[in-house]
Amino acid sequence: MLILLIGMATQNNLDKLIGFFLILLDPILIVPRKYKNIIQQLEGKTASKLLLICGTLFGLILILAYFLLDQRKPHSDQWMLYRFCAAAFCLAIGLIAIIFKNNIKLLRFLPYVFSFGLMIAFCKFIHLPHGSRPSLIVYSATIILLLCSSSVSANIMCLALGTLVLRRHWMDLYETRFLISDILLSCVIFGAGAIFRNTWINSQILELKNADLQADLAKEKINFERNILTFIPPVIANKLNASRSRGGGHEEAMQEILELKQQWFSVLYSDLRNFSKRSSNIDFIKNDLIPKMGIIIDRVEQNSAVARLAGDAIFAFYLTDDPEEGFIRGVKDAVICTRELYLESINALKEPERYFILSWGKGVIGNVASISHKEISVFGDPANIGSRIDNLTKQEALKKKINNKPTVILSQEALDELASFSDKFIIETFLLKENDLSIRSYEDHSAIGLFECNDDNIIALNEVLSANNIPLIGV
Repeated sequence: MLILLIGMATQNNLDKLIGFFLILLDPILIVPRKYKNIIQQLEGKTASKLLLICGTLFGLILILAYFLLDQRKPHSDQWMLYRFCAAAFCLAIGLIAIIFKNNIKLLRFLPYVFSFGLMIAFCKFIHLPHGSRPSLIVYSATIILLLCSSSVSANIMCLALGTLVLRRHWMDLYETRFLISDILLSCVIFGAGAIFRNTWINSQILELKNADLQADLAKEKINFERNILTFIPPVIANKLNASRSRGGGHEEAMQEILELKQQWFSVLYSDLRNFSKRSSNIDFIKNDLIPKMGIIIDRVEQNSAVARLAGDAIFAFYLTDDPEEGFIRGVKDAVICTRELYLESINALKEPERYFILSWGKGVIGNVASISHKEISVFGDPANIGSRIDNLTKQEALKKKINNKPTVILSQEALDELASFSDKFIIETFLLKENDLSIRSYEDHSAIGLFECNDDNIIALNEVLSANNIPLIGV
């Protein structure tokens, strides 16, 4: 009946009961495998420090007792016990300090060697006077085992074995009732130590879990910021990071970037031919359009541009501190993209699917969305004229000029700006009115520039790029 009642009482708390007994056996048993090695290392270091502190204090007390009492009885066997115990403790402390400094793992079995050896040494070298109890020896071993070993069962076995040796050696001094009381008291000390050690281990596990949580949160934050940056053009992300490195905040940097202002800038525009007929074809969108547009977008955005998409059209403006540097970067991107697409069209025996138009001028740049949704864009002639010029590429007079050679098309302002960088550029001026062409809404523009991507022009462009510390183009 008693067993049944105990079973019913512990049915819902079986795990707790098992855990409690495991704690009494060895608190390390309940430590998760992930933290076991770390906890054992921490336990070893803490135990060795405690042993050094407690052992030193205990040894000093014994030496002090010997010093005070030996003045009266310099040859007493009782005080010889104090001397030997103090010396043994000092020796044990010194050995542990030296050994544990380099190998904490030895802490798992050396306490048993020290404690059992201490009791054997007392039996061999010490002669206790009549009326004395060897309990001091038992509790000295108890201190070593308590501080250095977490296994209660192993501690009790080691202490009981050593105590039986003492009982056998000093049978006339160590009565059975004293032996039992010393072992029981030591067991209580070991149990209390196990519970205290379990509390300490749980606190260490909590700290380790908190450290892991903080590390995971930091990693998650880094991954989140990295993923968020994929939605932000690199040039804007670099400006935000630069502001943070200077001690400023993201809010300050965003306000500076998004503030509407009038300045010079360049725009690179490109539109795909015959897209409307293929716009509903998912295979074309997935396998042809997106990969090719992705190459162009990545290239221009790695070169300080902000790319915007309108269906198949790419609209990129350059966001640099020096607008003229942004213009030269735009020329470089236009040349590289034009050469690649021209070679592709030659290999496919067809006309180029895209042309690249570079415009230059003064306009407005800044946030064009709302308070909650921020989006930087540009207004003005450089933003408008690119798509108008692209419409002219469908006219036969201009197609004859650009279909048979890789050519970047420049607005009239971009033509004048590029010519001002070097007199080595060979730029053909295409007169619009002479070819019965005009740019819609910009009829006063009389010409556009045709910049052929040949070796001579690329060499001249590389000279300009080098002067502006911009990576060169391979010839």
